[in-house]
Amino acid sequence: MKRILSYFFLSSCLFLSCNTDESDELLLSANVKVENADDVSMFDTGNEQVVIPDSVAFFNTIMPLAAVEKKSEISPYVYDYKVMSDIGYDRIEYSMHNQTINLTNKYSGEALRTLGLPQSIYIVDVLRVYKTLSSYKPKAKILPKDPDASLNDMGKKTDNPYNDNAVRGWIPGEYQDDGDGVFEGVTYVLKIITNTAGMSINKYFPCAPEDLVWNYECFYQV
Repeated sequence: MKRILSYFFLSSCLFLSCNTDESDELLLSANVKVENADDVSMFDTGNEQVVIPDSVAFFNTIMPLAAVEKKSEISPYVYDYKVMSDIGYDRIEYSMHNQTINLTNKYSGEALRTLGLPQSIYIVDVLRVYKTLSSYKPKAKILPKDPDASLNDMGKKTDNPYNDNAVRGWIPGEYQDDGDGVFEGVTYVLKIITNTAGMSINKYFPCAPEDLVWNYECFYQV
């Protein structure tokens, strides 16, 4: 009986050891190796390769790697892309005009500190600012880059730029160029005209429309 039990015990150990080795081999073969290049990254999954631009934000928001169609043969997806920039504006519309707003340190502290103004009631305009931008190539995908808040060179994405919770940045009219090679971006800027005593101020937050910097990337499948 002891010999039989010993036989079963040794057999079990050998079986588990083999399974462990096979699992380790499977895990090793499934590991993803990443090699960085200057402007692209290549993901090698064994028998498949996907070449993508080095922009994590783009593939997290527009084209997740999990959604890339897999093929049995090596057939990389290569995206040509370019970092682009422009300045200023082409046209302005009023989102709010001659509105009375109480700007407080609690909700508008960033604007008041930037402009060196005390919390008070002000007469303001909220400007919807448009800029015609060029696409890298027709049909390219468009990705606005997040601005550096310390530079104060871009407006906010919503029509309450005086609110500290409003996110800096801009929105493209097209997330993929429709083929004409141009598209329009929009952002919002606050203009403080006067205080309630009638004292002229005429200051912009985060910046004047002519000082806006539009940074973005264009991606094109080749």
